[in-house]
Amino acid sequence: MNLGLGLALKIIFVFICSGALSYLAIDFYNRMPHSWLSEGDSDVKDPLLNNPRLRRINSFPWVMLPWLVMSIVGTFTILSSIQLAIGALVLMSILAVISISDVRHRIIPDQLNICVAVVATGFIPFHFGWKDVIAGFIMAFLVCMVIILIGKAVGKDTIGGGDLKLLMGLGLIFGFNGIITILIITALIAGVHGVLIIFYYKGGLGERLNNLLYAASGKKRYPWHYDLEKNTGDSFINKGIPLALDISIATALYLCLWLPRLLDGSMLILSM
Repeated sequence: MNLGLGLALKIIFVFICSGALSYLAIDFYNRMPHSWLSEGDSDVKDPLLNNPRLRRINSFPWVMLPWLVMSIVGTFTILSSIQLAIGALVLMSILAVISISDVRHRIIPDQLNICVAVVATGFIPFHFGWKDVIAGFIMAFLVCMVIILIGKAVGKDTIGGGDLKLLMGLGLIFGFNGIITILIITALIAGVHGVLIIFYYKGGLGERLNNLLYAASGKKRYPWHYDLEKNTGDSFINKGIPLALDISIATALYLCLWLPRLLDGSMLILSM
């Protein structure tokens, strides 16, 4: 009975914290300085420039999605450790802001990537030594650089600088094995993401095949755009796939399915 009551209280705690952090994530995005999103580009549309009282997106219903994801992640992680659950929820709230920014603007502010790196300090007790932290950071950098160089060699854009910094920050959090797992899951999700977008796009066969080549290299002609202002008349814009969204989903899956089992010793741990 006591065990069941304790579990119920933990789940309620996760649910409440997830809701609060989800609302804060949306509110933070709405209050984020324009300079974080423009990167010096004066052409970036932002209704807050004309009316600071406007909101970039409405809290409802969009707050429900990160709330659901965080509730699931928190429930899985709190079974292993309440400290792990708190760290995971804080990380996912930052990733929620990053994902929204990347989807709507194709920009990941450096300030948010710094926040991800700072969160890494909360995961120190779950590492297998400082070498694991450094190895995760270096592995993320090396893999991304190889992908970027391959893209340059074939004349295609692949991973952006913001995505690279985000993955390096996650490397500090999850270490060598964790970042490799996240990279693999991200690649699979990004592939599915690109294919779904291609089939959604209502163009001719030649256009679809051209889009397939772009999607394979991380670029895609989107059938819609995520500008802050609606009905701009520019409905077909070349934009890169918002990889931060795929990275965030991969991170959530890793936190739910792999990390708790690693900490419980039910999976093989390859420590440095």
